Amino acid sequence: MQLADSNKTTEYTCGTEPTTKNKTGEWSYLVPYRENRLSPCSQACLLDGAIPLWMEAVKRGAWADAWSIMKEKNPFPAITGHVCFHPCTDQCNRKEFDAALKIHEVERAIGEWRLQQNEPEAPTVRLSKTVAVIGSGPAGMSCAYYLNRMGYQVTVYEKAAVVGGMLALGIPEYRMPRWILEQELKLLEEEGIEFITNCQVGQQLMLSELYDQHDAVFLA
Repeated sequence: MQLADSNKTTEYTCGTEPTTKNKTGEWSYLVPYRENRLSPCSQACLLDGAIPLWMEAVKRGAWADAWSIMKEKNPFPAITGHVCFHPCTDQCNRKEFDAALKIHEVERAIGEWRLQQNEPEAPTVRLSKTVAVIGSGPAGMSCAYYLNRMGYQVTVYEKAAVVGGMLALGIPEYRMPRWILEQELKLLEEEGIEFITNCQVGQQLMLSELYDQHDAVFLA
């Protein structure tokens, strides 16, 4: 992956195959070489998060690059950085040297950096097709985010009075500050996604009506 960084091209690389343990013994005649392999932390990541790529970008101070890499698999790192139980940390091979890296805290920092920018990312193209997303929890928010990036007009229907699903109704404040969810939802709205609350499909609105009104329906 190549990204622009300070008017120059920066290359970030990540392997696709799992790592294997190095052979030990009398191997001094062999010349070592670098080979990109899928890191243990990426193997453990529930989102296939290309961890080495955005970790390297943060190391270089290239926060915009880190966000560009992150959002391809995870559009809400400020949220996941708080609530994920981060199995990646348990697999970090840095712990064999001194201590595992706090990967989830770096992930959270990238997400909070993105929120501090407070800049909506409008799609480059806008299609005429519309999609209805039923449910505004993590799956619904993610679906809406990526469909909107592709140019579709997205409407999210939520039966509760608030948007966010279990993020708003199931996770306590001490686990995830509410301002993070509020800011994420605000950006989604500014990017063109519409949220309709107090609308339970099957009661206030029938599924057949959504099929008539939209080109596709995603049940989250």
